[in-house]
Amino acid sequence: MEFISPEGLRLDGRRPLEMRQLRAQIGVVSKADGSAVFEMGNTKVIAAVYGPREVENRAQQMNDQALVRCEYTMANFSTGDRVRKPKGDRRSTEISMVIRQTMEACIMTNLMPRSQIDIFVQVLQADGGTRSACINAATLALADAGIPMRDLVTSCSAGYLNTTSLLDLNYVEDSAGGPDVTVGFLPKLDKVTLLQMDSKLPLDTFETVMQLATEGCKAVANYIREVRTLLALLPYSNINMVIYSYSANARNSCLCIHVIYPAKHHLYLVDRYCLRTLSNFSIDEVHSLRAARTEPLEIVEAWRYGLGF
Repeated sequence: MEFISPEGLRLDGRRPLEMRQLRAQIGVVSKADGSAVFEMGNTKVIAAVYGPREVENRAQQMNDQALVRCEYTMANFSTGDRVRKPKGDRRSTEISMVIRQTMEACIMTNLMPRSQIDIFVQVLQADGGTRSACINAATLALADAGIPMRDLVTSCSAGYLNTTSLLDLNYVEDSAGGPDVTVGFLPKLDKVTLLQMDSKLPLDTFETVMQLATEGCKAVANYIREVRTLLALLPYSNINMVIYSYSANARNSCLCIHVIYPAKHHLYLVDRYCLRTLSNFSIDEVHSLRAARTEPLEIVEAWRYGLGF
């Protein structure tokens, strides 16, 4: 089966070094301390964080750090296979452990001794890269809960099919049997917290694929950082924020924000601001954006477009 067309396109129309569409939504579970939905293409994951709170089982309590627990599940409707999956199967237990260990590497557990942090992750729709999407969703949920972290841990996968390195594999590419690498990365600390590989690769090819996966992690981290920065810039706390994003590659990007303000008689006025990348904002521009409107923001929608190499 040919995974790359003569025109250099993959089965879903992407270039080999092109990521799938990224989409995130924060605060989706009202009862949780932090929650998020994260989508990578057709893969959709929801995560909820509870804590820090009192340890339920005193035998597991640690006096010098917090206890981190993680539970991973897949919805029965997440795949085309409608066979009921038993809770606590071997694969779910393994992925739960992987997510927990990855999150422990970034959470500052020493600041919360004798407490407990619970992370619940469920795959709502699976189309490859579920492990990476779960880690990214858990990171956003932890940030939404205000859990102190050393850095944002993000994850992405890359593979090698038909002598070509591919970024962010979908289900068809992932199930083709070729080697693939899943990386968890702390971009500011420049540290790898997760490295999993299926099958073997020559050393030089492995370095190329791992570097590609790392660039994907950095692109996801930039997107999550933009989400957090956008939250910090807006002056109102009661915001229902829906953020849409499209990342065409793992490098440059810009941000376009659509803001909807409530008007009388339940009508909505729409103002559009085309802004530069958030890291290039000047504080005067931020203040002028705040001062231009006096009514509370209700919905903020942002599209992040990737630029070509």
